[in-house]
Amino acid sequence: MLKQSTAIGSLPHTNPEIATEFIFENLGIAIWPQLPKRSFKENMYVQYSEGIPFLTTDEENQKIFFNFDTEEDVTSAVESFYLRIIADDLEYFKISREYAEGFYEFLKQLEIHKDKKTIPAVKGHIVGPITFGLKTTDQNNRSIFYDDLFVDVVVKALTMKARWQIRELSRFIDKDKIIIFIDEPYLSAFGSAFTQVSSEQVIKYISETSDGIHKENALSGVHCCGNTDWSILMDSGVDIISFDAYNFFDGMALYPEKLNMFLQKGGILSWGIVPSSDAINSETADSLVLKFKQDMEYLIKKGINEEKLKNQYLITPSCGVGSLDEKLAEKIIITTKEVADKLR
Repeated sequence: MLKQSTAIGSLPHTNPEIATEFIFENLGIAIWPQLPKRSFKENMYVQYSEGIPFLTTDEENQKIFFNFDTEEDVTSAVESFYLRIIADDLEYFKISREYAEGFYEFLKQLEIHKDKKTIPAVKGHIVGPITFGLKTTDQNNRSIFYDDLFVDVVVKALTMKARWQIRELSRFIDKDKIIIFIDEPYLSAFGSAFTQVSSEQVIKYISETSDGIHKENALSGVHCCGNTDWSILMDSGVDIISFDAYNFFDGMALYPEKLNMFLQKGGILSWGIVPSSDAINSETADSLVLKFKQDMEYLIKKGINEEKLKNQYLITPSCGVGSLDEKLAEKIIITTKEVADKLR
C-alpha cells in the first residue's frame, strides 16, 4: 500500500454513486466519500454523532450540541452507554445510511472492484476526539472537551465507530489492508491561548482511538491540515501521520529526531503535497513531484533515514475537497494520482 495515492475524505459531489466511481478510478487507495453538500448529516461532526447520549442535532440551525439537565438523567443514560461499550456492541455504534450514503455505496462498489483487480488498501475516516470535543458544546456553549465525563464518552463512541467501519469493510478486503484516519483539524490550534489542551490529553485520546483501530488489525492514521506539534502525534501510537506538505512542510522539518524514530518503527508519512484549493491551477504533477523531491532531500540533509523516507510514504491532497466545486475537486484528486504514479 506504500507510495500510493489516497485522499482525506470529503468530496463536493451529491451523488454517492458518481463520487464513489470517481474515487475507484482515480486513487490508488480508494476512500469512502463524505458528501457534506448532500446533507447536513454528512458534515464531519454530525456524521459520527449517532448513539452519543444527550447529543442533539438541530438541522434547521445546522448545529449539534449536548443538552442535559439533571445529574440523575445523566447517570442513567451514561450507565446505559457504558454497558454498550462493555458488551462490545459495535452494531449500536453503526453509522446509518442517512448519515453516510457514500460509505454504503463504497461497500457496494468495493464488492465489485475486489473481483476486478488487486486492491492495495482502502481508507476510512473518523472525526478525531479532540476536534469533536472542542467543536461540540453543551447547552451553556462550553466545549464538551472540558467535561471529563463526556469527553470520555466521545472518545469511546468514536473509537467504536472506527471499529464498526473496519468490520464492515473487512467483509470485502483483509483487515490489514484497511486504513482509518483520525481527522484532527483542531490540532492546528494546539498551544494557542484559545485552546487549553495538554500534550498528555492529545496522546491519551488519540492513542485510545488508535488502539481501538489496532484491535481490529487495521492501520491507524492521524490527519491535521495545519501546523501542530508533530512530535506529540509521533508518540501517539498511530501508524500514519498525514500533514499539509504543500503549505506547512517547514513544521514537519522541526522534528527530525522524532520523525526518525517514527519511521524506524515502521511509521508512514502521508504527504499532502497536492494543494486542495485553486492553487492547483498554478501547479502541474511535474512541479509537485519536484517540490516533493526537494522537500525530501531537505529532510535527508537534516538526518532523516533516506531509505525509510523514500519508501514509507503516501501521497494525498493537503486536505479534504468537500467545500470546492466538483471540477476543481476532481482535478485535485486526478493530480494526486498522477504525482504518486510519477514518483513510483
